[in-house]
Amino acid sequence: MSLSRTYIGTITALSGGRGGGGIRMTGRRPAFYVLPAAAAGLLAGLFALRMGADFAELKLPLLFPPVWLLPFGWTAALILLVWGYSSIGDGRPGWALKEGRVSAGTTRAEHPDQVPAGGEFSARSPRGTQMALAYYVSLGLAVCWAAVFFRLDAKFAAALTGLLLTGVWLRLRRLADAFSPRAGKLITPCCVWAGYLAYLNLGIWLINRG
Repeated sequence: MSLSRTYIGTITALSGGRGGGGIRMTGRRPAFYVLPAAAAGLLAGLFALRMGADFAELKLPLLFPPVWLLPFGWTAALILLVWGYSSIGDGRPGWALKEGRVSAGTTRAEHPDQVPAGGEFSARSPRGTQMALAYYVSLGLAVCWAAVFFRLDAKFAAALTGLLLTGVWLRLRRLADAFSPRAGKLITPCCVWAGYLAYLNLGIWLINRG
């Protein structure tokens, strides 16, 4: 539980970082994306504490880490996810998509769905909605993975969940990178982590089936 408290404190601090102002995307308050991530991390940690009794008897694939490291990996991944999500737009006025990349100085007339009246990236724009959906779905998948892997001992289902999470985070990375390369770079390790987990789950299932 102390790890969960540390995680919540760290992830909350990130929301107020970068000059004390936190995220500058219009239409979003830090609590709307920080607290769900903290809750997802706490729930995943609780599931990890209640892992199935037969887990210790499993044969493990190559590169499987000590089990106690998994919560730290998840903590780092979720912190980077929140940090990356909060970096979308970077608070710079007049930034919008143009030919698939960020371009400074574009006007609302050129991109009315991406440059709101205030000039900042809007979380309520179509692409902002897609990013928010990918963000919150990924948090749900993270909790599902922990429940399926640790509590239900369904390793193949956990592998499928990990692959789905990888796809969602790759989609979020692609959308975020178009607005802020920094956001894309921060979310990239999350994609690597989810893919790594999918590999571990699939390896466990293949080695121990039958």
